[in-house]
Amino acid sequence: MSHRHLVAITLWSLFLPQPSLFAMPTEPGRERKARPNVSRAPVSMGDYVRFRAAIVGDGRQQGTVVEEDSTALTIKLKAGGDPIRVPLDAFERLEVARGKRRHFWTGAAVGFVPGFAFGFFAGWILGCDDQGRDCTAYDAAFAAGAILGAGTAVVGGLAGLLFKSDRWERVQTGRVRVTIVPLPRRGVSVGF
Repeated sequence: MSHRHLVAITLWSLFLPQPSLFAMPTEPGRERKARPNVSRAPVSMGDYVRFRAAIVGDGRQQGTVVEEDSTALTIKLKAGGDPIRVPLDAFERLEVARGKRRHFWTGAAVGFVPGFAFGFFAGWILGCDDQGRDCTAYDAAFAAGAILGAGTAVVGGLAGLLFKSDRWERVQTGRVRVTIVPLPRRGVSVGF
């Protein structure tokens, strides 16, 4: 390895995250879990939940918790009917609605794509010569696409602010699910 390579590797390592700098202190005896969006907070009466449970039927169900204890939840389904009692170990997945979220960035992306495409096409066509043969002004096409795309992204983002949806947080129910999937010519993959 040359001196130049060692300098490059040393400089590159300065930009990599260092575990000691970003590690959060934990209490002795408690490990920090790296599972985002998974809460151990209990589900309370009145919470709006969505879940999958084999005893309720196929697919995802939604409803409001009307009664809870240490072994089961009683849920009034959105579809109607009598409340059902679902044991905690019967849940395949349980999520609770924790507030609302708006969709600015989704609207901005949806607005940017057609604006950029139309602006690029218009810039490309307007950049042609009088006979329409030499259409090589791609810099003008990209500039027109970026300008029109930025404008439509703002409009799309503002439209996205008008739409709200639930912010879902996954809740652990105490059930551990293990999946084992064979990989071709590599062994198996184990997931929790």
